[in-house]
Amino acid sequence: MSTPPALDEIASRAGGHHLAPLGALHLDKGEVPGYASLVLLGPQEPGYWGHFTQTPEYRDGARDPMNRWSARVIGALADALGPRGYDVPACKADLDRPGKDCRARGCAVRRACPISQSHGRTEAQSAFHMGYFG
Repeated sequence: MSTPPALDEIASRAGGHHLAPLGALHLDKGEVPGYASLVLLGPQEPGYWGHFTQTPEYRDGARDPMNRWSARVIGALADALGPRGYDVPACKADLDRPGKDCRARGCAVRRACPISQSHGRTEAQSAFHMGYFG
């Protein structure tokens, strides 16, 4: 078994794609078979959205460009929603109510979150994701 990369090496590799480690945690033995730690990567702005929109996955017009790019760049996909995740149907139903701007600007809850506000996400990036959400 090879030695896993240190967090600073992960940060260096991710930085080339305008990604940055946003957090990390150690897993209980067997929680995710074959892994001892989990590193959460997220967009590093300014620069991420402009970088992503120039990738082959974004520009080829095929489905799921972000997932395909993530699979290529990060090497694995993660399911953000599990069986006990938030109430997706209620959220989707709320998206099209009059006065809601989540599709154009991104999730209102995320925009209101003080931690999320510090990540410099652009409205264009958020709108892209919301277009696939509902």
